[in-house]
Amino acid sequence: MRRVALATLLALLLTGAPARAQFRADPGIVINGLVTVTVQVTLYDLDAPYVPLSRYRLVLYGPQRDSTILQTNDAGVVSIGRPAGTYRLVSESAVLWKGATYRWDLPVVVRPYMGAVDLTPRNAIVARAPVAPTRPAR
Repeated sequence: MRRVALATLLALLLTGAPARAQFRADPGIVINGLVTVTVQVTLYDLDAPYVPLSRYRLVLYGPQRDSTILQTNDAGVVSIGRPAGTYRLVSESAVLWKGATYRWDLPVVVRPYMGAVDLTPRNAIVARAPVAPTRPAR
C-alpha cells in the first residue's frame, strides 16, 4: 500500500498535475471545527421516481451575512464544511419541470451529526409555469 501511495505522489510531482484534496462527504461529520453539510436536490413523481438536478446552483447564506455559492455534481449532491449555526439555503434560479417551476428557500441549522438536507418537490416553492395563449380554431 505504501508503494502505491509513494508511486502516486511521485507521479504527481513529476507530471506537475495539480493535487486535489478530498472532502469527506458524510453528513454531520465534524472536521477541524467544520460540520459537513450535504445537500441533495432531486425532483420526482410517479413517472420519474428520481431526477437529480446536476450542476444546480444554490446560495448558502451564513449567520454573519456571508454567503457561499454551491453547485451540485452530476448526482445532484454537494457537500461543504461550515461552522455550526443557522443558515439560509436559497436557489439561484428556478427549475422548469413538467409544467411547473421549482425553487427553494429554506432555513438550515448546521450542527454535528445532522442528516443530509434534501431539496425535493415537497419542500420547494412551486408555481405553475405560464401557458402560452392559443388561438381558437376557425
